[in-house]
Amino acid sequence: GKSGEARTVITDSDISLYSGQATSRKRVAIDNSGKIAIGGASGADVSVTSTDDVIRLDPSSGVTIFKDSSNKAVVDSGGLEVTQGGTSVASFGSIARIGDAANEHISASSAGITIKDGSDQLGVFNAGGLTVGKTTGAHVSMSLKEVSMYAYDDDEGGVFKKFTVAQDSGGVPIIAIGGSQAGDVSVTSTFNNVRIDPINGIFVFKETDVFTQMDGNGFKVFKGSATQPVANFGSDVTVGRTDGTNSNVFIDSSEGEVQIRKGAQISASFGATTTIGPTSS
Repeated sequence: GKSGEARTVITDSDISLYSGQATSRKRVAIDNSGKIAIGGASGADVSVTSTDDVIRLDPSSGVTIFKDSSNKAVVDSGGLEVTQGGTSVASFGSIARIGDAANEHISASSAGITIKDGSDQLGVFNAGGLTVGKTTGAHVSMSLKEVSMYAYDDDEGGVFKKFTVAQDSGGVPIIAIGGSQAGDVSVTSTFNNVRIDPINGIFVFKETDVFTQMDGNGFKVFKGSATQPVANFGSDVTVGRTDGTNSNVFIDSSEGEVQIRKGAQISASFGATTTIGPTSS
């Protein structure tokens, strides 16, 4: 082709293709290292180092599509990276990222999907479940068999589980809320917590032997013993422990009788017939 017109120029080191516009411009450049540049700014020749409105193919660094040096997409053996305004806003490889890695972004890999603010993890979704919130602060964790909520304790300077729905040793899902100040709550906790058990009822614990239990049989209050209640409210009512010679009051609803007892021995009864004193020695 003629100089100043559309043409191809071949030398011992490169190949150049020119446009046929009013002012002829180089639109394809190929050098002897295998680098190729296609396009270029409207008022300039393209070169293998151009960064305006050009596609560059480089055997060592991959394929780059430029709007300009601050806005581009690069494809190489590691995947695809998109840069806008000089900041990497997306990357697609073994790990895919959408958003600025220094700020809020989403990351996805074979390990799951992660929502982050810089290096701070705000959420994780994977085959094992999900976590919502920073694990260094209050957050929610869900797995295949457990849902838990964690709170940050300023006094202790740590994060502790304060709500959980999990299975007990028999595979029964239990709800536990509360727990000791510097500890996690669990489905077996017995300190400052509420436990909801679909089989055994609802428990409110102060500690191991100070708690209440509500189930299908009624309401029990325990203090000083985890097996002997100090009060039992059901179809009948007992106030006081019934073991040994402990004094207690028994209200028999079916007989319409109130008994004052020591252990199981009746000291007095009030009903259709009133008895004062033990009925047996």
